Amino acid sequence: MKTINKIGIILLLVTILIGPFLFSVACVVGEANVFGVGGALRYSWLVYFGVPVAIISMVFALKAKNNGYHHRKNVIVSCLFIPVFLLIGSERYFFADFYDYTDQIIISVNRKTALFIPTNERVVTVKYGQFDLAIEKIASSKDVFESSMDTKWENSLASPIWNLLPLEASSQVSTFNKFLFYDCVSKDFNKVTVQDDGRSCVFLAYSTSSGRLMILDEYKYKA
Repeated sequence: MKTINKIGIILLLVTILIGPFLFSVACVVGEANVFGVGGALRYSWLVYFGVPVAIISMVFALKAKNNGYHHRKNVIVSCLFIPVFLLIGSERYFFADFYDYTDQIIISVNRKTALFIPTNERVVTVKYGQFDLAIEKIASSKDVFESSMDTKWENSLASPIWNLLPLEASSQVSTFNKFLFYDCVSKDFNKVTVQDDGRSCVFLAYSTSSGRLMILDEYKYKA
């Protein structure tokens, strides 16, 4: 097999495999194991790098054709994969109204509760419309944050509080070991008020082993 044919096959394989590879890199860099889909989508733009690879493969095939070599598969695969690379790479922007990567939710919670939740850490917030749910990975400020935790933080979550949380938050509670509930109306910690109308609250769950902090904000509970 001549060298030019080997190059064509290599470019074809690279074009096919580079998309999954780049998205895997996005998952690692975005710590999808910590932040879920939102973490991967944060770096979905990395898949854009598959576009120049596909273009190089296609241009190589077209030039090789002039020299009597046939690499039609390279052209077909490139034409199919370029739109896919562009689509996956743009996913972060498609979901811009659903995912937020700023410290806004932390600033909001600190203002309401007068707690110290560190900013300038990695955080992914999912906006559900009726409430915001974020995961923050506290790394550089972990010792300072844990030293600031006082008796307001509880080592277990009472069933009445667990039961009033939205499913998106309650389903994750078992992975944390420190909890705090704040009623924004009564300004009480870890107390549920029984009434008909919804009351704004903040809920925090923290894992001392991993440094993961779950933040529920803008939620109205009914007890």
